[in-house]
Amino acid sequence: MYLKYKGSTVRIIITLFFIFVLVSCTNNYGDTNTNDDAINKTDIKNDNTVITNIENSSLLEDNSNPLIFNKINPSIVYDNSQDKIDIRHDNTAISINLFGDDESDLTLIMNGSVVSKGFDGRFNYTYEVDLKSALKRISVFSNDANRQILILPATTEEYLTYNAILFDDSGFLHTYMFEIAEWHCGGIESITANTKADANAIKVIDNTGKSCSTHIYLIDGEYIKEDPKSFSFTDIVEKHEKKTHKIFTFDINGDGIDDKVITHINKLNSSGSGYQGNDLVVYLGVPNDKYMLSLNSINYTEDGLFYFSSLSPRTNSTGFILSTYFGSRGYPYKDYYFTLDNDEWKIAKVIVKGYMGNNAFYCEHLTDYNVSSPTAEPEDLEVQNSENDILGQCPSPPTKYTVISEKAEILTEDFESRSSPNYYIKGDSIEAVNQNEDWVQVSYKNGTKFGWIDKRDLTPIPN
Repeated sequence: MYLKYKGSTVRIIITLFFIFVLVSCTNNYGDTNTNDDAINKTDIKNDNTVITNIENSSLLEDNSNPLIFNKINPSIVYDNSQDKIDIRHDNTAISINLFGDDESDLTLIMNGSVVSKGFDGRFNYTYEVDLKSALKRISVFSNDANRQILILPATTEEYLTYNAILFDDSGFLHTYMFEIAEWHCGGIESITANTKADANAIKVIDNTGKSCSTHIYLIDGEYIKEDPKSFSFTDIVEKHEKKTHKIFTFDINGDGIDDKVITHINKLNSSGSGYQGNDLVVYLGVPNDKYMLSLNSINYTEDGLFYFSSLSPRTNSTGFILSTYFGSRGYPYKDYYFTLDNDEWKIAKVIVKGYMGNNAFYCEHLTDYNVSSPTAEPEDLEVQNSENDILGQCPSPPTKYTVISEKAEILTEDFESRSSPNYYIKGDSIEAVNQNEDWVQVSYKNGTKFGWIDKRDLTPIPN
């Protein structure tokens, strides 16, 4: 009888071509030798060395060319004050934060840098097992391809069950749960997987040289990093409901191909609600009308606080500007300037603007916030302005402009040309309803229509 495992999906792109299983086996947890000093910041060492032979190359035809994972002997320390387990060896560190009796998340650190944070790596050891015994069941295995496997004990009702997590220096790659349907093995000396066609069958050799007729049952598992996948526009539409999301079409990386930026629609209504979520997803266009996922993040809105206002392309096709507004007294706006830098999305600046009494303010905050980083936290982007800062350091920009181009097209609120284009002409004076560094929003036809004008077609009239 198996307990189903629900793993977390981390959408990071990498090519994986193999799934395999790695296990440890004893009579029961109670038979495991434990050290009473293994608690409260004391190192825990696994005594036995286990060599694990696992078929894992792209040519999985027989067992003559197995990929060998050797059991290593890391330092395993339980910190009682923080309810945390730290596993360290060479340049690798894994922290397991425990929550209650059967939940945990993992942080993976390589060479001093966090490469994956908050991954759901279940450490479910509570079925007739104490923590000290469970800690002795943690194992780490490594191979010559610089990939490693972390084994964590899991609950079971009949046989020993484990969670296995495959990882390398790019992060967690694959996770699955398995159990060994065999009680009478000694200390496991090696495990060899058979061919890919029969990957669930393994050969287990214990430390007496006995071959254990052990069966592995893959209860559940999933890839953390998958092959790069392209999407059609139909795929994208099906993933994001029209009632809750809006899709913008811009070229945001300057390659001449339209891209898609999707955000939750959150606007205040007459009842004071309207919040639906904070998705922000970017798909970059590629040839043949396909799209690749580039960013899956948040739009910095929050129920009862900030709501979605607008999303605009940069006029030089180097990113986009996301604008939110505060749903309470004062109605300040925040503009987030997103840019793509070496395949990583960053926020280069945040503009906070609005009114204090009758005085407009426009506060610029330069940042280098890496949105694509696995350690990115929204609170790291907090910008604060005191009243003195606003009055002394945040002068409002001009609100009146003169058209300097022969024609200044008025785009729709979605930054698209109208079927019958509307223009201001050279010499016309306009007044900004809203603006950012690239665009000025105007009202026309007696305030019945609104649109955006490229600032490069305008020159400001000093206040």
